[in-house]
Amino acid sequence: GARRVALLVVGTFLLSPLLQTLTRTISSDTIAATTAYASLVHLALHDYNFAASVTDKLSGSLSLAAAIFASILLASRLATVLQVFSQVLVSLQAYLLLPYFQRSLAAASPAASAVAAAAVCAAGSVMLLPLSQAAAAAYCAALSFVTFVCPFWLVRIHKFKAQITGPWDEAAPQMLMSVDPS
Repeated sequence: GARRVALLVVGTFLLSPLLQTLTRTISSDTIAATTAYASLVHLALHDYNFAASVTDKLSGSLSLAAAIFASILLASRLATVLQVFSQVLVSLQAYLLLPYFQRSLAAASPAASAVAAAAVCAAGSVMLLPLSQAAAAAYCAALSFVTFVCPFWLVRIHKFKAQITGPWDEAAPQMLMSVDPS
């Protein structure tokens, strides 16, 4: 409840000065590379089937740790303590709390969940537009490709799916006909 949120906010605020100086002695290239690797680990290990209230897979925990680690590395390069606090708090909300909200919204109303997902995608492209029109166009093209073309391909190639059988298959029990001795 509110007590946990307050502890999260206050704890993040109190740790912000420490986090700001965390990587002062490390080169920016190393931070950028490590952040990129941690982000890739997050994407590779993320629990995309997050259905239970607590993930029972180790990969989900490792994914969360990699995402928070990448966020803290990026935040440690910011100029002020308030910027570090904001970056870490938003990252905690995005990686820790948002999956629970998305799951609850999808359970309550699938239509509202779809509208929320579309709104997030639209907001991302609108925020990217002032930075680079080419990047915004590439983002929209990639999003459209993944959303529409890839599922279409999967449905289309399903008819070519072949079931290969062999000794690696599970044993199928065969029932023998019983003969009446009388």
